[in-house]
Amino acid sequence: MSVLVQYAIYFANQWKRDRGVGTLEIILIIFVLIGFVLLFRSKMLDLITHYLDQMDPKLKR
Repeated sequence: MSVLVQYAIYFANQWKRDRGVGTLEIILIIFVLIGFVLLFRSKMLDLITHYLDQMDPKLKR
């Protein structure tokens, strides 16, 4: 059996044994998303404001 097939079988078995997403993974994903929001907050607000202004020029803050 080739090494590639052995790795494929190994990862397929690991996938079957995995019991879903754990709490730690969810917490890490939330922290990463919050980090991206904090890093790109001003750019996201500018982008949203730009698109809202294009949809209806009367929409102002």
